[in-house]
Amino acid sequence: MKRLPTCLLVLQLLLFFPAHSAEIFVAPGGNDSNDGSRQHPLASVSAALRMAREMRRLRDPAIQGGIHIIVAGGTYYLSEALVVRPDDSGTPDSPTTIESATGEKPVLSGGLALTGWRHATAIPATAPAARGKLWVADLPEGIERIPLRTVRAN
Repeated sequence: MKRLPTCLLVLQLLLFFPAHSAEIFVAPGGNDSNDGSRQHPLASVSAALRMAREMRRLRDPAIQGGIHIIVAGGTYYLSEALVVRPDDSGTPDSPTTIESATGEKPVLSGGLALTGWRHATAIPATAPAARGKLWVADLPEGIERIPLRTVRAN
C-alpha cells in the first residue's frame, strides 16, 4: 500500500509536466545555416526536415514529445522537390508535424519569381506583328535555362 501514494505522486507530476516537443522555425527571411529557433529561423522546410532527421538520429531528448516545424507566412520558392519520407512522420509518441505559424499563411511554390521585366528591343527573327510587344527579364544568377509551362503576372 505504500507504493500507491508514490505512484499517484509520479502520475500527477507526469500530468503536470507533460513532455515538451522540439520546435523548428522557418521564415522567408531566415537562413538555412541558422539554428531554427524563433529568433534565428531556417529559410526552408527542407532544411527543417533535415534538422528533424538529425535530431531523431542523435536521439535528442528534446524530441520526446515530438517535433513541430512551424512555418511563418510568406512564399517559399522550391528549387527542388520537397521530399517527406515515411520515417519523417516520427513515432506515435514523438510525431513530426509541419504547420503554419498561428494566423499565418505560408505558400510553398514550385515557381520562380522573375523580376525586372522590360520591353524587348531588337530581337532577331521577331514577327512584324510582335515587334514592340515583347517583354524580357533576366534569369536569376546561377540559372541558365528554365522550362516554361505557365507564366503568371502578379
